[in-house]
Amino acid sequence: MGRIIALLLIIFGLVKGASSPLVFETLVTPLQESAASIEQLSRKPIMKPNQQLLRNFLSGVETTLVIGQELSGAKEIDKQVLKSYLKDLRELSHTKESIDQLYRKTLDTAMAQSDKTSFEDLVSVSLEPLHHPRIRSAVIAFYQKNYPNHSLKSVEALCDEQELEEKSIQTAIDQEQAYEEHLRILKRSEVSAIKKTAQIGSRNSVMVSAEPTAEGGFVFEAENVNPYTVTMSIDFEILNNLKASEKLPLFVEIPGKT
Repeated sequence: MGRIIALLLIIFGLVKGASSPLVFETLVTPLQESAASIEQLSRKPIMKPNQQLLRNFLSGVETTLVIGQELSGAKEIDKQVLKSYLKDLRELSHTKESIDQLYRKTLDTAMAQSDKTSFEDLVSVSLEPLHHPRIRSAVIAFYQKNYPNHSLKSVEALCDEQELEEKSIQTAIDQEQAYEEHLRILKRSEVSAIKKTAQIGSRNSVMVSAEPTAEGGFVFEAENVNPYTVTMSIDFEILNNLKASEKLPLFVEIPGKT
């Protein structure tokens, strides 16, 4: 809804300086795309007590679309008509939210009461809430428990959608892990290059590196290429949102070649 309101505000600001007609009917497109599903929903017996709300929404979308087309074709914009048009769009957006909430509540009740008839009626209508991860997971769980023959095509499509989404998420995780491993390999290569040029007793003959952890911290490693033991002191002037696991300053003895 936020995107719709933002778009309305932008369009309203552009009207004064517009040199050519704006396509105002496109502003109702997101609501119009939901109208077909809501029209289906209005026919379901379980929605009979709320049928008037659904019909009012559908009627409002049709009327607003006509006004939008008239505004787009007008040579001069009637500011009062435009103001009323934008107000109607906002009210329709609020009504759409109410319908979505009603749909979610009715679906939750049907599953809680194991009302398979109402469940089947509701999931046959592809409204936006049905694709919300939490609701979709609940619907699939109810379906798998109560429909061993997997007989509902609409829910089978939801299962495919969830599986595809999970695969996409896993692919993203795998890619991130591969990238992190790539960085570790590069880091080891850099350390190896430094070791080749490290001279005993020089500043870079003791190499310190930091590896990020999954918990958001860092683990420090030190390598002493000298043949003798080196004592290191570790401390930080400032730690932002971090806490050392050891008391600082920390003194560490690193044997030679370790």
